[in-house]
Amino acid sequence: MACPHGKPSWMVCPKCNPQLRNIMIPAAPMPPTTPSPTPATTPTRIVSPRRLPPALPQTRLPAQPRVVKPAVAVVRGRMGRQHFQAFLGDLEKINNKFTRSRSSVAGLLDFLEKQIASPTPFAGQNEHAKVLTALGKCQNPNDARLIKYHDAIKRMVGVWGTDRSYPSIHVASVIVTGNRDSDIEIARQVCELLGDIRIADVDFSENVIEHAKRKLIDGGNLYDFVHANYPAVQQQLEMVMTTEKANAKVHKTLLPLSSLGKIADSVKKYKFAVCESIAATVISDCKKKGFAGRLEWIGIVYTAITGHSIVVAHRQGNNLADIRTWGNYFIIDMWYYNLGMKDRYLWDGAARDSYYASEITRCKVIQMADV
Repeated sequence: MACPHGKPSWMVCPKCNPQLRNIMIPAAPMPPTTPSPTPATTPTRIVSPRRLPPALPQTRLPAQPRVVKPAVAVVRGRMGRQHFQAFLGDLEKINNKFTRSRSSVAGLLDFLEKQIASPTPFAGQNEHAKVLTALGKCQNPNDARLIKYHDAIKRMVGVWGTDRSYPSIHVASVIVTGNRDSDIEIARQVCELLGDIRIADVDFSENVIEHAKRKLIDGGNLYDFVHANYPAVQQQLEMVMTTEKANAKVHKTLLPLSSLGKIADSVKKYKFAVCESIAATVISDCKKKGFAGRLEWIGIVYTAITGHSIVVAHRQGNNLADIRTWGNYFIIDMWYYNLGMKDRYLWDGAARDSYYASEITRCKVIQMADV
């Protein structure tokens, strides 16, 4: 059948044959493409501009604060408060009954407190000179009660007016092992407690008289104090010493520790001593505290009627006359210290800084006790 639309047959005419109206004629296939050669290096990824994230608004960063170091005066003021509080804590650890208003260091504390905002280092070329300057701020620089605070004052003057930290304080019971350092600490504790013993033989020499008159005590000087008060107790003290020395002589022995203890009891009761009795007291009290090393009461003979007594600790060997054989010893002498003639009571013989070496070498030396 012919198609009225010019097609050879109605069957191939879309207008005459409705079934041909929904047939989708496929598009011609795309010609094959040749892939481009891969470069040797990784190609840079090109991001289309339309895929870039939107630009962030431009904001100005805040200016960094300028670090300004505090002025030296500000640092010292801050450290001054820390040093003052640490010094107070130091004193309280030494004396658990410490009361500032009644303390022998009250004047020094008042001086430091006024300087807290702008502390000034203590005058002095060395530690000892600085300590003396600090003691001069106390009401009575010669007050025997100050002795127990000497170590704390040394720590304080070492940092006052500086930006250094206050030294750590270690207060602990001494472990008795026979160790030299432990025994030195025991000796130091004993000597600090004996700082209030008055030396009675102030007429020993012109030099001793001069120092006794310069040493201030109870509103006067040591020389006048002894002459006014010692005669009342002199007989009791000398009787104890004479009796114990006589008993040792009868038995041809050195003074035993029990005899030294009796002498020490009388010294601490009457608060007076001569070089012999203060040496005996040091040995007795050290042993009671657990001093483990060797302790000797040694007499240095000057003439037939004069001499001096010291305590020798940790001496080695048996040759008393040759100080070169004594080993790592140290000497304790409270007599010179309490007279104000020497600035310390412990002398390190091993360091060869002891002035006793020449005296022991040129004088006769006798052993009174060895415990």
